[in-house]
Amino acid sequence: MSLPTVYFKKLVEVRVLHDYYLNSDKNPEYFALDDATRALILDAKINNDQYDIWADLFIEPTPETQKVMDGCHIRFVRQKTGFILGIRVKPDSNLNIPFIAPTTNSVFAFHVRLRNSHFLSFSNTRFATNTPAKYYFSNVDQTNALIYPSLSAPIAEFQTGRFYEMGEVAMLGSALMETTVRTSDNLPAHWQIIGSVGIVNESDRQLIPGLFTYIFERESTITHAVFNLYTPGGIIVKTITISDPIRLDRVSLDFRMVDSTAIPAGRYFLDVTGDVGYAQLLSIYINSDLYQREDLCVVELTNTGGASPFSLVDSGGLLPAITPVFEIRFKSRLTYWRYVSNNGIKFKTTAQTSPYLTAQNGKLRSILPLSMVAAPFEFKDPNPAIAHVFLPNPNVQSIRVENDGRVYSDIYIATIKDLIIEDV
Repeated sequence: MSLPTVYFKKLVEVRVLHDYYLNSDKNPEYFALDDATRALILDAKINNDQYDIWADLFIEPTPETQKVMDGCHIRFVRQKTGFILGIRVKPDSNLNIPFIAPTTNSVFAFHVRLRNSHFLSFSNTRFATNTPAKYYFSNVDQTNALIYPSLSAPIAEFQTGRFYEMGEVAMLGSALMETTVRTSDNLPAHWQIIGSVGIVNESDRQLIPGLFTYIFERESTITHAVFNLYTPGGIIVKTITISDPIRLDRVSLDFRMVDSTAIPAGRYFLDVTGDVGYAQLLSIYINSDLYQREDLCVVELTNTGGASPFSLVDSGGLLPAITPVFEIRFKSRLTYWRYVSNNGIKFKTTAQTSPYLTAQNGKLRSILPLSMVAAPFEFKDPNPAIAHVFLPNPNVQSIRVENDGRVYSDIYIATIKDLIIEDV
């Protein structure tokens, strides 16, 4: 007697993409490219064993999610780009009926943790954050703000009084901009336009426990602050006021209880205001059970959690004809590339390098900040008459943040004829 055939079909695919591996001098902004071009680049990288996010990250379902998946005959399958969930289906002609359908609003949550300790060095994330919040990605799109296939929250408008690290992004009017220095202003000299869409940003840093520490920026001289926690509907849940006669630095905030009532897990806004014009508005998701200190982020997918194409099943509970594919898009860190002698001598620019590098205390620094990239990089000017130059890329262990607020990637190098020469 033959055993019955068991059929599985994709329920959802989640891709974690990083343009450090996907950018090149020909395509410097992978997330600004059209879908077809991006697919060709990604496929080529995978086929040539040049992309495997599992070398950098480890992903696993929460214990609660594993129980739900086991009960619904759902399998977690690793992919070089992330993972897929395969669900057992009934062997009818369409193979779109779950063998055991997940209940409405079933939640599938996944912890994402660092495997490569240098991942954050080449990722465009803040070095110093106000809170210990983790990145949180969900297919629940309550305000119709998500742009398929990205799970990232929209990038926030520039906030007056907020300190932005070099490389951080904000909307200035209708333009998506990134900072080229550490700044709290919106002067055009300190920002540049980028074309990347749906990238991971500070608005995604939402998951936080009910008890946490808020850290003020090193430039802040604030002595009095008010923390208002309120619901998305604008109802204030709890207010905490803290003062210090000299300067506020690190303050403990307890949003577990208000009076004698527990504050339920959920989405809130934290409005921070203070003297000397300090202002910060954070969208947070308080969930002490889901939060884990060692996580980089959490991916939480809800059955029927969003309208098509963010829904896992259609209105009839069937698998859609086109499997949803969600993306988490990490942008590469922006740094000034700096060439430093490996034997203590001083360098000067040459005719070939002067369009791209400037001398700075015997070191050669890129005139413009550049995104870190794994592929060989060619310096090239839009003017075809100016020669192209190949120079070594920075490695991921070379990041330095200096007092001027700029981020540098130091590249230790020997002299190269006509390119890197000694200043005598």
